[in-house]
Amino acid sequence: MTRRPRTSTAVAWGFGLLLVLAWAAGLLLLAHQRDQALQAEQQHNAELAAQLQARTGQVIASSDLAMRQIRDALRAGTPPDLVRLAAASGLGKALVQLSLVGPDGRFVGSSLDPGGEQTGPIDLNEREHIQAVLHPPAGGNANAIFIGKPVLGKVSQRWTIQLSRRLAAEDGRTLGVAVASLDPVQFESFYRTVPLGMLGSVALVGPDRRVRARVLGGTSQGMGSDLPADHPLVTAGWPPSGSGVQAHEGADDATDAHIVAFAQVGSYPLHVVVSTASTEAFAEWHSQRNLLLLAGTLGTLMLLLAASITTRRLREREQAHGENAEAAYPATEVTTEISTEPMPDGAEPPSARD
Repeated sequence: MTRRPRTSTAVAWGFGLLLVLAWAAGLLLLAHQRDQALQAEQQHNAELAAQLQARTGQVIASSDLAMRQIRDALRAGTPPDLVRLAAASGLGKALVQLSLVGPDGRFVGSSLDPGGEQTGPIDLNEREHIQAVLHPPAGGNANAIFIGKPVLGKVSQRWTIQLSRRLAAEDGRTLGVAVASLDPVQFESFYRTVPLGMLGSVALVGPDRRVRARVLGGTSQGMGSDLPADHPLVTAGWPPSGSGVQAHEGADDATDAHIVAFAQVGSYPLHVVVSTASTEAFAEWHSQRNLLLLAGTLGTLMLLLAASITTRRLREREQAHGENAEAAYPATEVTTEISTEPMPDGAEPPSARD
């Protein structure tokens, strides 16, 4: 006959199952809330990147318009008024100078030195932004705008981002190169208006991975540095927009990461990258997690205490019930005695029915 399990054992297993289910539900809730927090932060950063690229694109487009106006003047056979064109661009301090370089790669004039008397015919052929449009590599587009790395200007003596465009005549001849020198500080000034925490950053980068402008924790730093090869923008192949998560350099904890979103600046070879630190982005989630873990721990201790008291009482009752049952139904020993005395003459032994 199979012995029925004790009630106390069944209750103990029930408490254990309840405890496992409660912790599983709590951990699943935490994971869901963390996923929601990550998605919300990525969406927030993507919206910021879209807004910042639009403002950055306005500056680039205004600079490009001024360079095209230089081309139109040359096509018309009139010397371009660089001072007037720079003032009419509406860029203000963002435009350090607007320059014209001859088809031979030598400086002609700028809005700071219109006639080139102060500067002279400096040879700029070795500069990247001049080579890219006058001597483009095989497969390169000489007619596209080129946005170079930050350089120290020979004329302005200031760090600038050089935008250059080849100026072509109607018949395709090279008339020269227009150069718009932009102040990266002007980009950083409105990047600093975005609250991203002490570890958040906004950067303006090109497909060469070089940072044109960058603000980290509200401070300008990192201009001229390179994006790491494992950056989500690089690994994704420079798409027009996107997001991703990048582990901090040298971080041991995989959860210690940057939440990154990026957006291309119009059709130009530039991207705005917005990044926030997970430690700051998940601050509220961390508080909720700690509170839930504390509540779960206290609940677990209370449940274990209740389980201990309940099972102990059940076992005491089961033990008492067993003792009472033994007292009510004592075990009796049945014996059969066989008489060894001789039977009288003529007597028959008792039958089994007697």
